[in-house]
Amino acid sequence: MIDFIACVLLAASIQTAPDTLVGQYALHPEAGDDPAAIAEQATRDVGWLKRSRMRGRLEEVLTPSPTLEIRRVDDAYVLIADDGRSLQVVPGAPEVEQETPDGETARIAATLEEGSLLIRFRTERGERVQTLTPNDIGLQVINTYTLEQLNEPVRMELVYQREGM
Repeated sequence: MIDFIACVLLAASIQTAPDTLVGQYALHPEAGDDPAAIAEQATRDVGWLKRSRMRGRLEEVLTPSPTLEIRRVDDAYVLIADDGRSLQVVPGAPEVEQETPDGETARIAATLEEGSLLIRFRTERGERVQTLTPNDIGLQVINTYTLEQLNEPVRMELVYQREGM
């Protein structure tokens, strides 16, 4: 009986998220965090020789796409940024490897938890967990970066407004 309940709970945890994630979104810059301020705060304890270069690189990584499109293809979610880069994830599927724009190998896995899509990216230098949660105006995106060069995780919140609202 316990095995049956565990199987039901597992099946419920990997079920597809509501199609409220699907849509086209535009960044609402006033409602989210400022990448420059987050990068400045995150690198405050880094030695002065590395700080400027690291801050600039971190700010570049933190700068969000002004638009985001989420499509559904069978069990997969396809996220498309304004520059045409796309990422396809299947919640509950095994981790996959993909090359990053920097030429690194990233291991990517996705899950659905309470209506949110969580995407975990792991590279040799660190990890990013991206949580996409539908809300009243569109989509809340929380990125949490854990990088080996920084003492604590970097958290950045963004808000995207659904286009056509």
